[in-house]
Amino acid sequence: METTFKYIGSRVKRKEDLRFITGRGTYIDDLKFPSMLYMAFLRSNVAYAKIKSINTSKASRISGVVAIFTGKDLKDDIAPIQTSWIVPGSDLKVPKYLPMAVDRVRYVGEILAAVVAEDPYTAYDAIDAIEVDLEPLPAVTNVEDAIKPGAPQIHEEAPDNIAFRWRLRGGEDVEEIFKQADKIVSQRMINQRVAPSPMETRGAVASYNRVTRDLTLWVTSQNPHVHRLVLSGILGIPEHKIRVIAPDIGGGFGSKIHIYPGEVIVSWASMKLGRPIKWIETRREHFMATIHARDYVYYVDAAFKYDGSFLGLKARVFSNMGAYLSTLAPGLPTIIFSTLVPSVYKIRALDLEVYGVFTNTTPIDAYRGAGMPEAIYMVERILDIAARELRIDPEEIRRRNMFERAPLTTITGLTYDSGEYIKTFEKALEISGYYRLREEQKKALEQGRLVGIGISCYVSTAGFAPSRVARATGFGLGLWESALIRVHPTGKVTVYTGTHTRSRRRDSYSSNSGGYIRRTH
Repeated sequence: METTFKYIGSRVKRKEDLRFITGRGTYIDDLKFPSMLYMAFLRSNVAYAKIKSINTSKASRISGVVAIFTGKDLKDDIAPIQTSWIVPGSDLKVPKYLPMAVDRVRYVGEILAAVVAEDPYTAYDAIDAIEVDLEPLPAVTNVEDAIKPGAPQIHEEAPDNIAFRWRLRGGEDVEEIFKQADKIVSQRMINQRVAPSPMETRGAVASYNRVTRDLTLWVTSQNPHVHRLVLSGILGIPEHKIRVIAPDIGGGFGSKIHIYPGEVIVSWASMKLGRPIKWIETRREHFMATIHARDYVYYVDAAFKYDGSFLGLKARVFSNMGAYLSTLAPGLPTIIFSTLVPSVYKIRALDLEVYGVFTNTTPIDAYRGAGMPEAIYMVERILDIAARELRIDPEEIRRRNMFERAPLTTITGLTYDSGEYIKTFEKALEISGYYRLREEQKKALEQGRLVGIGISCYVSTAGFAPSRVARATGFGLGLWESALIRVHPTGKVTVYTGTHTRSRRRDSYSSNSGGYIRRTH
């Protein structure tokens, strides 16, 4: 008898929409607890400066202010924020990244002081009353300027502002390959800095129980497990005593993966004061202090034959790390970016030299593809330039160099387990009406109108697996996952997984069998 599956392969209606469109979602700012306090941050308005003094006496006399903290208050209580990606063979420099500046500020938006008050309005009034004396220093915000002789030094631990140098070679000898070329195409490229802007800014509510010594943190997190593990090390609390809950999240795109100073400070302050404390980021704060992304400068040389064959690629890549190393930052321009450069093309030789550079800017980290857009842009741009110089259609130069199908292993060691690339490419050309568009483009040019047609091919990565592979890249978090299925006497089945949707709470806590994420229904 043929078995009919009710769910597999069938459309499943979304269940979460009604409560969102009727305003019944639960976001961080919706949380309210008895005796809750509110936190606001004073942030630097200069990119680089010595802190001469921070006078909080006037602000502390405002009615409703409970406490004011500066970097000197917590620097001996907690460990610095650490990057979770130590790239093997990169000679990585990891400067001390404290949640609040102590002696110097190194980017616009770095936290100088935190006010805790009975309501958020009082907290912001007190912020305005804090008197800060900063001695501005020459700042550098551009990667190429930062590595010039005589550039301002941002960290003593990183001479010439170099956070790391990493090199990746693959395939045949690149110098020999370049000797075989009929045409060398060279280009300086810029992949501009971008800033994520989800509908909901970041925020956190911390509640410390002095009796049980448990810390509960509600936070705008895409990775509660990561938050719990890293906060444990920073705050000096055993991991099983920290519970991290991520309720509904109004967008993230990667920007809510990382560990931020604000989340550390609100947790530490709750431990000090013994009351729940809420902090909600303003939109202005978000643009200043939530991670930015991209900000690469490439110097690219590519070797081609007259028929368009893509022989080899050499590139020096300068990646702006910002003022400090954020959670995943060193792995983006190295492990992820570099290994993805071959994309879907049969490049015979590759030589990439990648520099991570400190500047007086907001720290960089993963956002919307994280390494993939940077890699794809570089190779697709150089193909377009080569097509123009060799007088080959951009579609044709890609077809001639494209892998036909997977499985295959690229010259950087990545294995593509499935895919029919040329067939997919031709289907895309057919659906788009590419050749018809080219004819229309010619007619438009005759009429004095310019019409642009762009082509881009890409592969995407969403992480490394299994866990031992992730660890081998230098990523300090194992990416382990678990699932629990319970079958009830009534026939109902409950599945607990590590997935997160906007319709479910994501909750990281410890049980006797170890930490896992609880999926609530």
